[in-house]
Amino acid sequence: MLQVSSVSRGLILFTACCSIGASEAKAHAFAAPYTLPVPFWLYAYGSIAALLLSFLILAFFSSPRIPQQGESVAVALVVTHKKGLTLHSKVEATLRCLSFASITICIVSGLIGSPNPMLNFNMTWFWILFLLVLVYLASVIGDFYPVVSPWSLPLSFIQKISKGRRTEYLNYPKKLGYFPSVGMYFVLVALELFGNGSPATLSFFLAAYLAWMLFGSLLFGPAIWLEYADTFRLMFKLIGMLAPVEWIHEASRWQIRLRWPLAGLMKRTLMPFSLTFFILFMISSTAFDGIHDTLLWNSGYWRSVSPVLMSAVGSGSSDIDAVAADIYYGWQWLCLLLSPFVYLVAYAFVLGIGKFIVGSPRSAGQLLSDFALSLVPIAFFYHVTHYFSVALSQAPQIYRLISDPFGWGWNLFGTAQGALRPFMIDASVVWHLQVVMVLVGHVLAVYIAHGQSFHSFRSRSKALISQIPMMTLMMGLTASGLWILSLPMNSG
Repeated sequence: MLQVSSVSRGLILFTACCSIGASEAKAHAFAAPYTLPVPFWLYAYGSIAALLLSFLILAFFSSPRIPQQGESVAVALVVTHKKGLTLHSKVEATLRCLSFASITICIVSGLIGSPNPMLNFNMTWFWILFLLVLVYLASVIGDFYPVVSPWSLPLSFIQKISKGRRTEYLNYPKKLGYFPSVGMYFVLVALELFGNGSPATLSFFLAAYLAWMLFGSLLFGPAIWLEYADTFRLMFKLIGMLAPVEWIHEASRWQIRLRWPLAGLMKRTLMPFSLTFFILFMISSTAFDGIHDTLLWNSGYWRSVSPVLMSAVGSGSSDIDAVAADIYYGWQWLCLLLSPFVYLVAYAFVLGIGKFIVGSPRSAGQLLSDFALSLVPIAFFYHVTHYFSVALSQAPQIYRLISDPFGWGWNLFGTAQGALRPFMIDASVVWHLQVVMVLVGHVLAVYIAHGQSFHSFRSRSKALISQIPMMTLMMGLTASGLWILSLPMNSG
């Protein structure tokens, strides 16, 4: 299947992960089963040991001084005004036009083009280039999404034609926060995991998303609605915080500045709970995507869960297989919906233990907010770990598809017959890269949390002690993340 989920990650108990010391595991990220060269438990214990070592190094040898948000050096890329406009504004306008044109082609190609996902432009452009390649690029060059947002052009047009016809927008409910983005993110993940994988379905989703953006902007204003309800903007914003580059919009021009890597994650302002929940959902959805099609998950369901659910529903239907299938998919939807709550409970639990140990006066809500951004590296590297091989193998197909976006046999730019060869990596290399990336994500998370703990607890000793429960969670997530990757896929 061409499309890949843009987001998900999982929580499996640490004890369960460490007890799976089997002599081999067949990693599910490969087309053919790959037998690990050494027992899985060696990878798990080795990664946990490396993570623990990084924590000890930070605890005993690092200074609590960490680069803060805003510590940046301007790059000489600021342009001057000419005739009331800036060069940068023209570039921004051009990029937005191209972005809107691409999303328009995506919608149209899915509706009238070939139903074959491999021949239709919209599947590769959206699932591979937009949700994988561009998101990964944001971790390097920063959050450039506001410059190239495909929704900005139609929203600015609507704003211009409605100017003067209304005096004010509705007040956006503060308690709602980023929950509109959370809800649309759930729809996005569900579309990837449970959708029929057709270009037409994707087109309907993109058209509905555009309508969602327009409707909310008319009610609350484009700026507010794009900030809180645009799922893609929030994803790029969070991932862009990892980058050593920041984009600042000042006086109708974009300024690009260099900063310390990870400095964007060192925010000291209280963040809404909805943002914390979104980050946890990014992690849990990737984990669920990784485990929901494995042999362990499916066999466990049909052996243990299905009999209970079927007995509760009853067997009065003449088509018992159809009923069983409906219950199975309902179960999958429910597990996806509940997955972020599992992470939330674990996250709140370890923070609560740390609060109790050091006797911190900070509330539970404040602590959830304080350390939320430390989870972003985990969310990002989980995502890359699961999907980077798909991006490498599928992204080159865009070279062919730009000449024949509808799959009608066109050759607009002379590239339709010259598709680039997919970039394939040996299974052994992929697995070991996955191990490294999972570990790097958690090491960076430990680093961010370490720096935040000095701000939250105002004492070096309390900060270090408070991080012991969080460190335990990080070790469990590291082992569980690798374990999920090692599980064999369901062949049925």
